[in-house]
Amino acid sequence: HDGIRRLLSQTIEKLGYRVLFAKDGDEAIKLSADHAGAVDLLLTSVSLPGTNGGALARELGADNDSLKVIYFAQRGEDDELPNEQKNAHSRVIHKPFDPDFVVETVNDLMAS
Repeated sequence: HDGIRRLLSQTIEKLGYRVLFAKDGDEAIKLSADHAGAVDLLLTSVSLPGTNGGALARELGADNDSLKVIYFAQRGEDDELPNEQKNAHSRVIHKPFDPDFVVETVNDLMAS
């Protein structure tokens, strides 16, 4: 999974975004807290060790109403997300995914 995360990070950096790379939810929370400024976009799996993507998005979005989220999910896994997390500020990409589709989704979501 590290290879996929690194590929996505590099791809998104090429779009001109700064990427905070975290291996799990706890690290993402720490990086976000230590980061000067708001986090604009969270890319996360629905299932994470020790937590889940929905809980991570809720925690990071508690002080950031403009946080946008892309969830990566196995088919049917997105049913685990509460309805309030499926909104205009979020998208679900099913695994396996095409990196070009991720780029398209990032651009679309950030423009909205």
